[in-house]
Amino acid sequence: MVLNGTLEVPNTAIVSGAINGDLKVHSLSVGITGKIEGKVICQVADIAGHVKEELRVNELLIVRAGSIISGNIHYKEIEIEKGAKITGQLSML
Repeated sequence: MVLNGTLEVPNTAIVSGAINGDLKVHSLSVGITGKIEGKVICQVADIAGHVKEELRVNELLIVRAGSIISGNIHYKEIEIEKGAKITGQLSML
């Protein structure tokens, strides 16, 4: 499934398809087949797939082995597993 546009989810979003656009959500889980291209704002994120452009995590960001994140990444706390790929600018909130 591919979603295009701006999405706002009040609780948890589990992404295993593709989102092209902005996403605002409380808790985000991106599976290994999940891809997001756009601006993401959330409290907690667990990333195993791909995220491109901008990622703002106001609490905890978990980056799983095999994931690919590129762009501007803002976080309060971060956990990175061996094998994760991050390119871009990391900045702590």
